[in-house]
Amino acid sequence: MTESLAQEENLEKQEVQEVQEEYGRDFLIHEIALRAGFTVGDARVMFNAFEGIIKDIVAEKSTVLIGGLFSIKIHKILPHEGWDLNSKQKKMRDVGYRMTIKPSITLKRLLKFGKNEIENPLKEEEK
Repeated sequence: MTESLAQEENLEKQEVQEVQEEYGRDFLIHEIALRAGFTVGDARVMFNAFEGIIKDIVAEKSTVLIGGLFSIKIHKILPHEGWDLNSKQKKMRDVGYRMTIKPSITLKRLLKFGKNEIENPLKEEEK
């Protein structure tokens, strides 16, 4: 393998690692506290309340719409005849539910264009 190919592979691995960074619950709580000017304890209480509300809404099989971020929709699957892989026979399936979590248009645009393009939507001719 040539040196330039090795450098190219290393660059690709770095790009993949950048995309795979994960932020968890504690990061979000601390960031909320920092940006909103609350204590970490207050932010934790609010975050836990928010989490509880989302869980309650999903438990009652309702839809959650949070503009600018995401939507959670619960779809009812009616009883139907399906295939049982274990017995390799047709079997009647009970009512089921499927959850879909869909990002908002804003999040999709942020992923595609980046933060600077979204915050400053002026085109070149308008500048």
